[in-house]
Amino acid sequence: MSIRFRCPSGHRIKAAAAFAGQNSRCPACGTGVVVPAAVDPITETGAFRILNECHSAKPEPAEPAAGAEPSPTKPCPRCRATLSQSARICWGCRLDVGPATDAWKSVVRAAARHVRGRAS
Repeated sequence: MSIRFRCPSGHRIKAAAAFAGQNSRCPACGTGVVVPAAVDPITETGAFRILNECHSAKPEPAEPAAGAEPSPTKPCPRCRATLSQSARICWGCRLDVGPATDAWKSVVRAAARHVRGRAS
């Protein structure tokens, strides 16, 4: 297995897992680097857990006033489960059904960097 990481100058480096923790030099610029330890790639379940933790941190909307109509619903495009209009992820099939906000985009980018071994 190989470890992929970047040098301080941003060059991509690939090293064998046997070199984890050892000092080396970037082949492109010669900057000294330490080969990081291998990181297990994040699984799809782990990514959903990260996204759900981000979503659960948002405050829930207040309860509707008595006599007010319930919020409209929408069907999940994959499993046809009934979801509220504000739902982001279908809890039946885990499909992302909500619009991507800037906060969600940054979480997805961070997860992608983590998968590629560039987490800092």
